[in-house]
Amino acid sequence: MLPATQRRTVEAVAVLGDHATPTMVSLTTGNPTAAELDDRSGAFARRDLLRTGSDGRWTLRHPLLRASVYERTPASRRAEIHRVAAEELARTGASAAERAHHVARSLTGWDPAAAAVLSEAAARPTRHPPRPHICWT
Repeated sequence: MLPATQRRTVEAVAVLGDHATPTMVSLTTGNPTAAELDDRSGAFARRDLLRTGSDGRWTLRHPLLRASVYERTPASRRAEIHRVAAEELARTGASAAERAHHVARSLTGWDPAAAAVLSEAAARPTRHPPRPHICWT
């Protein structure tokens, strides 16, 4: 069993998916110091569970591992991670299409602001085809 801080970190990476940057992981795990976050990521990297891409994004070593961690993360925790990610993406000027996944997965009831983001994302064409792996979880 993982210590709580490490468990929260791996859950955040699984839930954030393509948005699992050190900044996003930090925001969704209680804003640990840079050294604490480095210790956590290093522990997972040494076990070959976590990998860092050339763009600095974190990923779990296999999509099935990500799916397993995602499914074992309590629904309320998943929704909170998605909510924080959607808010941070909005704060940094991300498009509705980029935020839509996190907005949709953060909903716990009717939210007119979320509906507006999802409607905007649906109305705008995207340059990239849908990526089905995003919806595994």
